[in-house]
Amino acid sequence: MERSSYWQNYWGRRFGRRRLLAGGATAGLGAAALLAGCGDDDSGGDKTATPGGSQTSTSGSPTKAAATPVKGGTLQLMKTAKDDGLDPAGRVVGQVWEQSKIYSWTHMYQPSKEQVQLDVAQSYETPDLNQITFKFRDGVNFQPEVAGGRPLIADDYSYSFGRVADFVKTKGGLSTPVLSDWIESITPIDKSTAVVKQKRPFFDRMIALGERNPFAIVAKEVIEANNGVADNVVAGSGPYRLTKHDDSGSRLERWAGYFKRDKDYPGFPKDGPYIDTIDLKMLTDPAAQLTGFLNGQFDIYSGVTPIDKLNLDQFKGAKGVVVQQIPNVYGRYIIFDMLRWTDPRAREAVIRAIDWEAYISTVLVGNGRYEGHVSGTFKGLGLPQDELKQIYKFDPQKAKALWQQAGNPFGGKLRAVSSASGPYLTDTEFFKGQLQKNLGVTVEIEPTTSFVTKVVAPNPKEWEFAVASASSYGAGMPETNALQAVLPNGYGLVWNFTLNSPVPEIAEAAKKVLDLYYQELAAPDKATRIAKVQELERYTLTNYIGPVPFPVTDTTYIAYRDRLKSYPYSDTGTFYPQRANDWWIE
Repeated sequence: MERSSYWQNYWGRRFGRRRLLAGGATAGLGAAALLAGCGDDDSGGDKTATPGGSQTSTSGSPTKAAATPVKGGTLQLMKTAKDDGLDPAGRVVGQVWEQSKIYSWTHMYQPSKEQVQLDVAQSYETPDLNQITFKFRDGVNFQPEVAGGRPLIADDYSYSFGRVADFVKTKGGLSTPVLSDWIESITPIDKSTAVVKQKRPFFDRMIALGERNPFAIVAKEVIEANNGVADNVVAGSGPYRLTKHDDSGSRLERWAGYFKRDKDYPGFPKDGPYIDTIDLKMLTDPAAQLTGFLNGQFDIYSGVTPIDKLNLDQFKGAKGVVVQQIPNVYGRYIIFDMLRWTDPRAREAVIRAIDWEAYISTVLVGNGRYEGHVSGTFKGLGLPQDELKQIYKFDPQKAKALWQQAGNPFGGKLRAVSSASGPYLTDTEFFKGQLQKNLGVTVEIEPTTSFVTKVVAPNPKEWEFAVASASSYGAGMPETNALQAVLPNGYGLVWNFTLNSPVPEIAEAAKKVLDLYYQELAAPDKATRIAKVQELERYTLTNYIGPVPFPVTDTTYIAYRDRLKSYPYSDTGTFYPQRANDWWIE
């Protein structure tokens, strides 16, 4: 595939500054990667530290709410990867808009305000650390083609949760256990009341229950009529009906029968949603994504390439475009398969052999901070920068000594898998140059357009290390952030960091991580939690366990058309924008 003039310009500028540090290599560009890459307003709600931060407009101005929202119009969006199905019990790739609009939840969480915003739940109570009681609204029905349009009741919530674990085990679901394995049961008391009983305390429980997966409410009849899967059918009560879903994209149309609330709720106005139609066009080519947005074909730029200081100029001055600076919501990490990288000295050697200051000054264009398994986006929760710098300290002499002490693993020949999209190859080429120069190993890179097939699925792994996307740093809680990548009950399972590892040292480390994790979840107050979270992160990072996060940019940018009003840019990077129904087109 020939590169467009945009990509020649973009990567030429990037590699022009980085050629020496990356060993003189240039990145070949392929197709975009499929990556797995979430009073009544908050009565009884848990108070949780989450990211906020201020935003500064760099082009145009932020959208401001008009006195009266305008109903109607079509929101034009790009769909950058083919989804893996619509079932909320475990399908997590590529369908955030579809799931967010065709299903309902009890509530959602808005990180910028640190508040629970109620959806089909009228209220909730948390009498203790191990129970939550939800009261459901009257007048909520499933869509007309779903279960005959019958009322949604508490039993539907119980059923929706009860099917998740089996779906993951038997149908290839990717929903992380972190979101749900703390729940013992969800039991309906009557048609409008459900009680969530917990196995153990969970500090961020209300945030977890408001995540896009796996707590969407489905109709039992539809699931059972379709062999237990709702990948190609709708089973929800959300504000939009899915009228198209194929390889070219999706179309969502506002459902006139969506229930009316008794008053305006944050994110859920009583006369919303306002937008009539949402069109999602499949577009996987990064250059076409940019061109289409700048030409006005799309209302929000959601291309696979994040907007940073190197490509920010592409958006400045574009007619009708607003570019907004926000806290960073993107990250990447280097993955170790813990079934093969069993010696911590070998893992540390790799990290010590990389000049992270050079990475920040070149790859991140000097706009970066060190990052751990608990993102700095969660202010004051993770380890401070000074401590992170010591953990990531560049020391090639120590790196070589550790590598030799570990027995020159893999014969000094490493295979690396990276997404074929530009940013990932940039990082992998950088690491290749660093490891060859500072550790004396050879690195062979295999670009891939299928993250799941090449990185997740093979076991034993067919690579020595991989470069992948970290979970969104804008997520409402650290447990579904980069931290879940090392949890034995999270994505640590994928990298063979498990309690039943055949390697005793790995099994012991997994038990230690899980014990620290449960202590963090059960913290009775914020100060205790900070101490417990930092103890957990200190252990994972000083032992270089599983995926190790890279430094990240301090800020990033989003771009959208100025005809969008009340667009919740402060919460971009979470699932809140897709779930909110209070924005409109002017």
